[in-house]
Amino acid sequence: MDILKAFNLNTEITDLESITTELIQPITKCLKENYLTFWKHKLENSSKLIFYSTIKIDYELEKYLSINKRLKQKKNFNTIQIK
Repeated sequence: MDILKAFNLNTEITDLESITTELIQPITKCLKENYLTFWKHKLENSSKLIFYSTIKIDYELEKYLSINKRLKQKKNFNTIQIK
């Protein structure tokens, strides 16, 4: 319930049992919008992210991460070793 209060989502929800499938979509949308605002703020106001912000403009999954590869290839991709 604390997370609902933190994002002002507790106006319609009195307890966790009252959450219905109809309420999940607006809650999810609100959480995504709040995180996107947070992400943009951090990106614009961090000296450490200046270079990153020139490459990464939109908050979205990079295409190379969603390429369907076999599990072993994914593991190798994540643990590239320099010889």
